[in-house]
Amino acid sequence: MRLAKRQRSANRTMGRGMLRMAGLFMPAAKETIEMLYRFERDFVLDTRKFSERFGMQATPIEQAIDATVGWYKDQKAARR
Repeated sequence: MRLAKRQRSANRTMGRGMLRMAGLFMPAAKETIEMLYRFERDFVLDTRKFSERFGMQATPIEQAIDATVGWYKDQKAARR
């Protein structure tokens, strides 16, 4: 069996300066600049105030990921 030749992707990343320039013509690029902070530093949440106010605890990330992956697997199985 002959496999297709793998081609290099033409996709490249855009730096902050290029995003600013692209933002003049592409609203999505302009909006991306505003959200870059989410990708440049760790995003840490403190749920203490919420837990104190509403008496609920945040779901641990491992448990949330397991539940999400399980849900997707169930959806895929249901389509068969």
